[in-house]
Amino acid sequence: QSAQDVLLQLDSQYPFAYCASLRIRLSGGQLQIAMHVTHMAEQAAWHGLGLHPYFPRTASTRLQTRASEVWLCDASKLPTELRGIPAEWDFQHARLLPDTLVDNGFGGWDGHCLIQQPDLGYELECRASGSDYFLLYCPVGLDFFCI
Repeated sequence: QSAQDVLLQLDSQYPFAYCASLRIRLSGGQLQIAMHVTHMAEQAAWHGLGLHPYFPRTASTRLQTRASEVWLCDASKLPTELRGIPAEWDFQHARLLPDTLVDNGFGGWDGHCLIQQPDLGYELECRASGSDYFLLYCPVGLDFFCI
């Protein structure tokens, strides 16, 4: 651990044996987050990792990212149908976030997104490796979104 770097680690035996780590580093105006999990048991078990951070949302917040498909959800909010990206959710070019609820998984992602916050005076460039999908949550009438 240092002023710029911290490592959190968990060695777990229950409900199955695994070792997980999260490294967070601040350096040169960048935030780097690395997550790892190692399965330690003989019997197979599932593991999943991901970040889904909250960001402020104003009337001028714009998102730019590429995806080729989206999971549409049923009434119980479970993904049931994989489709091409509808026009209102096409973020290949920076655009305002939709006014309607978005709570969906997008596939065929290139691991890059740009969040423009002109009202707040900044842009945020995000890069991820090891995943070809992202989750986008835009609740109606609230001042945040998650990606």
